[in-house]
Amino acid sequence: MGPSLDHVVREWEGSPPAPHRQARFHLAEVLLDVDTDDPALVDELSSVLGRPRESASAGRVHARFAARVRARGGPDRFGHLKLACASPGVQGPAELMIGLGSEDFPFHLVEAAPAWTSLAFHGEKAPMFALRGDDCLFALVPGWRKAVTLLLLQRLMRLRADAIFFHAASVAVAGRGALIVGPKGAGKSTLALALATRGHGLLGDEHACYVPGRNELVAFRRPVGVKPGPRARTSEDALARAGRDPDRDGMMRVPVEELLPAAAAAPGPVPLHAVVFLRGLADEVRLSRVEPGREELAALQPVASSFTNARSTERVFQLVRLLSRAAVFHLRAGPPDDTAAAVESVLAGA
Repeated sequence: MGPSLDHVVREWEGSPPAPHRQARFHLAEVLLDVDTDDPALVDELSSVLGRPRESASAGRVHARFAARVRARGGPDRFGHLKLACASPGVQGPAELMIGLGSEDFPFHLVEAAPAWTSLAFHGEKAPMFALRGDDCLFALVPGWRKAVTLLLLQRLMRLRADAIFFHAASVAVAGRGALIVGPKGAGKSTLALALATRGHGLLGDEHACYVPGRNELVAFRRPVGVKPGPRARTSEDALARAGRDPDRDGMMRVPVEELLPAAAAAPGPVPLHAVVFLRGLADEVRLSRVEPGREELAALQPVASSFTNARSTERVFQLVRLLSRAAVFHLRAGPPDDTAAAVESVLAGA
């Protein structure tokens, strides 16, 4: 980003503010308030974090932070992001470095000006971000809104120091929480949506938030990812009512409110009672309860940065305890409707 980053910050601080827009997002009991002069950024945030809250009430709030994002009327080539958070140090670059080296972190470290930390997307050399304290400069290049959104999502997860985030779907069936775990493309979102459209609570289809101290799943509900391919009849009906057709238009993210208008509010925290490991496809549904062991422990997919909220040994203990406290199942999925019905029946009595 060049050697005069301090000067760029001063330019932004001296620039008159442009007309701005405010939006509030609430995920995993973390409240994010955004103030930006770029309306399209709010649209991008909404596509990833879900629709902004229209009312001041946000329900249960564990932590909160604010982001002021300016992209208009300042220095060429650079935008300015200012974070404010009650948790000391979370907005600084050191916290962002925690994710380096993990597969789910999209940035890598590049050479920076003195006192600054610079990050680029994987496979690129040009810095996307330069950070120092609570100041963040970002390159005004194509895709900058997505990059800023990913940065804010990462910061949001870091504010739940008491939680472990998983690459998993999570649902509430009969008031009992369940994790649905499997590799990418295994059908986590498909099964979670099928259960949700059958009247159960959708906590999240891509990331799950688990609080070990309470043995609870917390809603981390973002727009649902829907791919072309087989899905449950109830899911098909919900998509048709919303005027959505992934088989025609390809992979899409659909706001939960469009698919489940009667359940626009995410369920409150629910006790974790079951973990379902997806084990591939079969002609008929095969769902069996198992005693968890090393195989299941290795198959859990915690987001890497969750392990920095506590010592690694403590986190591993918490994962072992999670499996010991839950009913654990292996699932080979069959036809989508049969699969949803079988999982529904078992989870209701787990």
